[in-house]
Amino acid sequence: MVPYLSYNEAEIMERLERLPADLRVSFAAACAQRLLPAYAEYSKEIGDPPNGLNELAGHLWEGLEQGHHSLNEGQEADACMSLMPDDADDELHIYAQDAVAALTYAFRARISGDSQEAAWAARRAYEAFDQFAIKRTQIDLADAMAEQTILTNPIVQDELRRQNRDLDDLLLAAASVAQEERLLVVRALRSRAASEGAQISWRS
Repeated sequence: MVPYLSYNEAEIMERLERLPADLRVSFAAACAQRLLPAYAEYSKEIGDPPNGLNELAGHLWEGLEQGHHSLNEGQEADACMSLMPDDADDELHIYAQDAVAALTYAFRARISGDSQEAAWAARRAYEAFDQFAIKRTQIDLADAMAEQTILTNPIVQDELRRQNRDLDDLLLAAASVAQEERLLVVRALRSRAASEGAQISWRS
């Protein structure tokens, strides 16, 4: 039987600290990438074009794939935050907020190289799928076993496994390939995260 994973930010931080800065950011960007369809769903609901957040994510990935920093990363982080939905009880608003926050943390990690920023991106992804599981399965939060029921839900476990897998792949790349080859790893990570995100429908 495959053991259940749990969200352990201290462990994520420890593993991120073993990565070079560009791969830390790539991990954060992958976490955010899987949430972008949630923002697109939210944008459709309110009648706004969804392209802004996708374009910002594209700029971040392009810099990572080409191995250089953009002079506008600080402005792009601010532009991300400007897209943050207002607080609302509607679930799509909540998921969209997580998407914006995760991408903002990825930009901040790019600017600072700080592992904590990358870990916060992972936390927002985990929290989005946690809430998604609650909404999808109508879990009674008053139940004594609610927390365990949420954690072991396949929706949550899938995201925790994706994060764990991404870190494994990036740590292997950091240890075994040259800088030029790491760019290929980043491109593959982007493609996989986009494919996985596209398979998720955030509407109940």
